[in-house]
Amino acid sequence: MKKLLVVLMAAMMVLSMAAVSMAAATVEGDWRWEWVMDESATDDELGFAKNDLRMNFKGQVSDSISAYMQYEFFKPEFKEYYVTMNQSWGKVQAGKWDNKLIPSRVTMKPHGFNARKENMAWLFDVNAGDAITVGLWLIPDLGKDKMDYDLKFAYKADSFGVEVHYGIHEAAKDANYTAFDVYYNVTSDIKAFVYGINASDEYLVAKQAGKEWEDNMAPVIGATWKNIAGSKLTASLEYGLEENDKDFTEMHMQFKYGFTNKINLEVEYQTVNEDDAKLIIRPRVKF
Repeated sequence: MKKLLVVLMAAMMVLSMAAVSMAAATVEGDWRWEWVMDESATDDELGFAKNDLRMNFKGQVSDSISAYMQYEFFKPEFKEYYVTMNQSWGKVQAGKWDNKLIPSRVTMKPHGFNARKENMAWLFDVNAGDAITVGLWLIPDLGKDKMDYDLKFAYKADSFGVEVHYGIHEAAKDANYTAFDVYYNVTSDIKAFVYGINASDEYLVAKQAGKEWEDNMAPVIGATWKNIAGSKLTASLEYGLEENDKDFTEMHMQFKYGFTNKINLEVEYQTVNEDDAKLIIRPRVKF
């Protein structure tokens, strides 16, 4: 079964990418520059840190099948690539991408992660009504004859929503996690949320060594506020409710201003220990 999944995935991706290459594809860019000031560093002055250009390639193979690739020049690597088949009942997706566990998250990562990404993965999303989605994410590992998975249940209403994940890492015994995300739209512009990841010791050792928070349960509360005072300014606040791997509770803030729908400025403030913080200034241009 695992070998069949890998073969089907490879065939689906190769055929779809070939079809996209012969059809009209959409090419988009996302160029980011970062200046960082870290009070805990030896050189704590504001300085240039990153020039990150990402190119996105999108193509429509048929009415129901699409393909996507993202190339990141900073590393460099193909950061994401996948093929998606959309149907009235849901979708099937194959490839490599960030499988997000906590959609409300802005910048904070409980236990050092907010998503899972593997080189080869399958996703099956089924719509069980207008507001409910059930998902299964499969990661076959032929070398170790293992099959990791992530189960998802999501409920999305007009003003609130819930998403829960349960996943395992078969290469290590008892390596599993549960992730949850609960949000409430106070108004059309203000959203309050609480999310977290409860990971077993075995999972943290196998996948996140050195980044685990003090307790297995790593919860975060926060809020986002869009269109502040009628402007194009967005703000977010996230606060960890448990100490992290450096024995302090994290606090992240982000401010984002959109000059146009293609140009914006992001400013982030993150605590890095009990006494110091990090400031990140990030202009972004999309084209």
